[in-house]
Amino acid sequence: MRRGSTLLFAVLAVVMGAASIVIGTEVRDLEDRLAAIHRDIAREQEALHVLRAEWSYLNRPDRLEALARRHLGLRIPEAAQTMAVSDLPFAVRPDVAGEAPAPGPVAPTPLEISAKAAGAAP
Repeated sequence: MRRGSTLLFAVLAVVMGAASIVIGTEVRDLEDRLAAIHRDIAREQEALHVLRAEWSYLNRPDRLEALARRHLGLRIPEAAQTMAVSDLPFAVRPDVAGEAPAPGPVAPTPLEISAKAAGAAP
């Protein structure tokens, strides 16, 4: 009986030692994977930071203005190019007596605009 229990404890000790080695190896592998994931996250955050800095640099108003002037032929509007809202053709103004005039032309709806652009009848 002593011999059987001694053999059982010896086998159990060997199995537990092997399981300990296997589990330790798996833990080290998982820790390595976790460290690699943390490095990837740090690298991606750095790249995101650089991209945000580049985006801010490229969207500077003075740079965009120069590009618009060079490629689009746009320029800053002058005071003579502005008009009052009351001068717009679709504005409805009450007359001097306070009565509202008959409604003027109605602006087209987005559906009518897209139909005209597609060449279909409204």
